[in-house]
Amino acid sequence: MDKIRIPLKHDLYRERIAIEVETSHIVHTYKDYLKFIASYNIGKIDLGIIITWTKQHITKHNLDPSKPTLEKIRKDLENVLKTIIPVPILIIGMED
Repeated sequence: MDKIRIPLKHDLYRERIAIEVETSHIVHTYKDYLKFIASYNIGKIDLGIIITWTKQHITKHNLDPSKPTLEKIRKDLENVLKTIIPVPILIIGMED
């Protein structure tokens, strides 16, 4: 069987780790999950990392509540998506 080639681009990629920086809208995290799944399934990565805001940062700066946060992503991954996503995902929350 020929090796599957899927043109996937992550924000950063190094040593079998894919990193996505997501600060715009929570809906974009689902695109990131799909890229992690595809990369994992073809043997390209062992770990996905999402870097995003914390709830505290969003509240402190009165930002749009549709922004992604560490807390929203954690809730998605621990509840709704835990049986669907095979790749381990680390979430890093940014704040000031």
